[in-house]
Amino acid sequence: METRELYMPDDIKKICEIDAQHILDDRGQPPLWPLMVEIGAWYLNKCFLPVLCETIDDLKKIGKSKGEIANLFKAPSRISYPMHQIHYSFGELKGSRGVGILRDLLDFIEFFRREDLFCEKGQNILWSKDDVDKTLKTLDLIYLKNDEKSKEIRKIIGKLNTTLWLYTELITAGHHSICHEFHGPYKLNGNRWLVVREYYDLNLSEIWPFSQKIPANKVITIEVYEDVVIKFDFFNHVESSSDLPSHLVAFLISLENFDTPVKELQNIKTILESVIECISAGNKHTSSFRESDWVTKLVELYFWCLKPHRLLLGDNWQPSSYVYDFIRERNPDQEFNNLMEMVGQIKSGAFRYEKAMSMLVNHYIANIGMWGD
Repeated sequence: METRELYMPDDIKKICEIDAQHILDDRGQPPLWPLMVEIGAWYLNKCFLPVLCETIDDLKKIGKSKGEIANLFKAPSRISYPMHQIHYSFGELKGSRGVGILRDLLDFIEFFRREDLFCEKGQNILWSKDDVDKTLKTLDLIYLKNDEKSKEIRKIIGKLNTTLWLYTELITAGHHSICHEFHGPYKLNGNRWLVVREYYDLNLSEIWPFSQKIPANKVITIEVYEDVVIKFDFFNHVESSSDLPSHLVAFLISLENFDTPVKELQNIKTILESVIECISAGNKHTSSFRESDWVTKLVELYFWCLKPHRLLLGDNWQPSSYVYDFIRERNPDQEFNNLMEMVGQIKSGAFRYEKAMSMLVNHYIANIGMWGD
């Protein structure tokens, strides 16, 4: 049987390479809590991808521009997560339509990212230099010293960021970047870098009743770090050369927007305690969850992300009864097993990096369904 050469446009192939690199550079198995990533991706591929494609097509039909559609997603990293659907076959969307939806998602991300669309330099640049300068001039950042009080503040800020990250992981069933956007690092004078963390849509009470107790729907932290390397990837994961709190030289915390700063240490502690209480309530709420319960919440989350889009179309955002029936009646099939077998072989070290990369990329390209003549 003749083997056809797999083909894909450069920008779509780059998506495949970045996703493959993410798997190859991640040590061990995919995260298992609260739901194995690949299981969630399988259900989303079957239940959500067709709806995403249909929704974007419908918005185009009523005259919405790509910029207008992008704004409905709120942030670029939220848009990057659906691209994990390349792990499985695009089915009826294979070919030009599948490539089209991926290219639309890239265009939406590019609407936010001012440079380096794929974050290959380790930066997620959403602000211009003028934006950064204006922020430093108009906002009254708190600069820290080398004393005990500043040491305590650094510790609390570190705990707050960690706790907010854990909270987003809980309410997104592990797909945390759907509810946060970390951007920068923006170069300042000397060896200082500005990092902005925006934790948003924290009140997901339509999906999680306990989340309505969160102290704010959005928490913003603006931080200046010195003498440390910080990197963000395409999916908004963070990597640093050292622990970040010890390198913190200035910060500002705001609720909802930049006009409501929280400056008193006790008030920051109160926010931290409130988030911890919400996590405890969430852990209690999910303590008896089965895998299907987590899958249901994950799928509902993705449909909820399309709520602004669906409302604009005059439609309901909730999943259909078909989706709920599919989750209840269907289990990941041989396609899932084949992927996990391949990933297991790769993780075992059976293949060199280049070979493993080629295997994954070709697998994704075949799933999307484009071949040369």
